[in-house]
Amino acid sequence: MNNNNWRKPFWKLHLWMGLPFWLIIFFICITGTLAVVSYEITWLFNPGVRASGDAIFTTSELITKIQEQVPGAKIYSIETVEPYLAHLAYVSLPDSPFARVWIDAGTGIVGEVSTGHTFQSIIRAIHGWLMMPEIGGVFIGWYIVCIFSIPLFISLVTGLIIYRKFWKSFTKPKIHTNKGTRPLLISLHKVGGVWAVWFGLIISITAIWFLVMMVLREISFPFEDLNKQVVISKKDLPLLKVNEKMTLPNLDISIKKANEKIPNLDLVTLPSNAYEPLKVSGEKRTLFFRDTVYMNPYNNEILEVRLGTNKSFLSATATFMRALHVGNFGGFWIKILWFIFGLILSGLILSGMLMWTKRTAKRGNEDAI
Repeated sequence: MNNNNWRKPFWKLHLWMGLPFWLIIFFICITGTLAVVSYEITWLFNPGVRASGDAIFTTSELITKIQEQVPGAKIYSIETVEPYLAHLAYVSLPDSPFARVWIDAGTGIVGEVSTGHTFQSIIRAIHGWLMMPEIGGVFIGWYIVCIFSIPLFISLVTGLIIYRKFWKSFTKPKIHTNKGTRPLLISLHKVGGVWAVWFGLIISITAIWFLVMMVLREISFPFEDLNKQVVISKKDLPLLKVNEKMTLPNLDISIKKANEKIPNLDLVTLPSNAYEPLKVSGEKRTLFFRDTVYMNPYNNEILEVRLGTNKSFLSATATFMRALHVGNFGGFWIKILWFIFGLILSGLILSGMLMWTKRTAKRGNEDAI
């Protein structure tokens, strides 16, 4: 077998891993690319989610402001998503069990209340499970999306095999701009594939892991950490008079104490009942894992500290894989990097289909002659 013939089976495999599925894989990739920057796209078009500047109001003050401006709001959590975004609170309302409230910590003004679907929730639902309903307790859409990561992975690997001396595209990329449309597409496809292969492998391998994880869940495999629930002791609860309603004290002292233990915690989850602690969480200490400090808000005592790095191998891998897949582990510039290479990966799929179309059309013309 000469130097070219041994590549033919891989070329055919590369072709057949793409051609039958190109449209659905392209759709999944482009929606995933948009999902990475869904908050940033919302920021562009919706002034109500923008932060006006540095935070002036504390978390407790923001909670009070939300309750004043959004009547009947029961607040579950409030967090700093990104420095350029307003604080995001998840709440329930008298007419809606789930709503998002954006409040500017620099002005104390609620800029947006979303009770239905948002661009972010829609694009993530389309990408994640094609917005398909649950059938018999199984999210079929999740499986469909993840299964298509397998042909994507095979296409990437076979693409490197059939592209002779592909590494030269790193140092001397050749883009044919003056030889017609098909040579241009071929050169873009090759160079783009080489430069984006690392990204494509990350996306496909992490998606394959999601598929494995879903199967593990279906068979009730205990891959998640089963930590003992943290509760506030009955003796530490404040005594109430008859018919007196339990109200949370000012939470800022507890939040400050939690941040002294682990700096830069940015997600505050409020207790849903008297025995549940205040949870203060964040991912700033490590790139991939969330730390949580459990606080008794009535006496500001630290009940427990759970470091995100103290996980079982499978649980840590699941967390790590998700962060890698969605690109939410390094702030704005990692998102932009993921967005750019997501566009390149989507372009590879589209250019591959256009190359095949032009090749087929050329053959048809030759046969006609």
